[in-house]
Amino acid sequence: MIGYITRFAFIIVSAAVLPLSVAASEKLNMLDMLNQEISNIFETVRPSMVVVEADFPYRTKDGSKFTVTGTGIALTKKYIATSATLIEGKNSFRVVTEDEKVMEANLVSKDPVRGVAILEIEKEVLNPIKRGLLENLKQGSYLVVIGNTADIPMAAAVGTFNGIDDIEGKLKIMVNLAVGFSGGAVVNTSGELVGMLTGKSPDFISIETGMLDRLGQQSSPAGQQVLGRLSGDNAQVSLPPPSAVSARSEKDIYAALEQVQEHGKIIYGYLGVNPRNIGNWRRNADENRMVQVVNVANESPAFKAGMQKDDFIVSYNGTPIINTRQLYYLVKTTSPDDTVELAIIQNDSLKTLRVGIGAAEPAFTNANKSPFPNMPSFPSPKIFFQDIISMKRGSKRTPNDSDINHRIDQLNSQMEAIRREIQRLNNEIIEEKDSSD
Repeated sequence: MIGYITRFAFIIVSAAVLPLSVAASEKLNMLDMLNQEISNIFETVRPSMVVVEADFPYRTKDGSKFTVTGTGIALTKKYIATSATLIEGKNSFRVVTEDEKVMEANLVSKDPVRGVAILEIEKEVLNPIKRGLLENLKQGSYLVVIGNTADIPMAAAVGTFNGIDDIEGKLKIMVNLAVGFSGGAVVNTSGELVGMLTGKSPDFISIETGMLDRLGQQSSPAGQQVLGRLSGDNAQVSLPPPSAVSARSEKDIYAALEQVQEHGKIIYGYLGVNPRNIGNWRRNADENRMVQVVNVANESPAFKAGMQKDDFIVSYNGTPIINTRQLYYLVKTTSPDDTVELAIIQNDSLKTLRVGIGAAEPAFTNANKSPFPNMPSFPSPKIFFQDIISMKRGSKRTPNDSDINHRIDQLNSQMEAIRREIQRLNNEIIEEKDSSD
């Protein structure tokens, strides 16, 4: 039944892209071949997939357990990768194999940064999945997603690869999935693992309320529901197509496995800076593509390398820095003792620092659910990305590029807004007093 559902779904997808000029008989032959290929992929990967059962630490009134199910991927004969969100708040785990064998599993380590959790069974009896290379995927490549659903122990869906996220290197995939696919395997047309689903809900996008008038210009699929909420000066709006999902790459999955095999736990990198984003979204996409260092911890790797307060981090090992979330991910997923190169702007001079990444304390990692503490919104220096590109090592910006005037303009604007708010409150007090009299 599973294979029939998969083949039927793929017939619909494939028929839509075939030229109308193809003869009907030839079209059917091609579809039969495609159906067979997808079925072969499913049959190859299925033995490496398990259903993960996770129990909450409390019980119902009649004493039964609260249990949720998800999907796991056998990376080795005893280690299983699944979604970190699936095991969050649970205290006991079991895995069910293709031949319906139920085995107890231990949680070895959870990696909330990569979104991966590693489970371990006692005996080496699993069938490891083959590893693929993310670099071999091309825009529009077909991918097969295999995972557990509410109605089918293991099902398959066909989607397309649509690039990699700039922030955390996630795979962007267009595919329709049922509930329960979290932890499911994303495989290429050779049946090799290239990613793992860690959740279907898209991240919210924060934008300035001043840009709300431009939302009508954004294109969206027909019938799409637009969600949003207001929070302070920012509006948060979600504009994802219903079939858009993201998946952690094979690099993240196997990096977590390697740390577990080597150290018995996940160890994060540590830089020792508290950064903040420069302003909110800008109309000019090339502006402010870096983060500002608010402070540097004493004796931290950044401190020892010469980083200072109010420096700007432009790139990390050659990767341009977009925001603090990206920097957090890059630092945490760097192995301790690795040396990285940071391009920074210090005292208006562009320079490169070589930093030996340290190991983050577990207490810090567990206590900080968000990437960095929330920082107040101060006026931001106006530095353009094209200015950075044109700067040479050791060169300085000219006085004409000084951000002092921009700071003054921003402060004046904020002071004017405060003055208007005070006036509004005074008017309300006067009106209330008049009405009470």
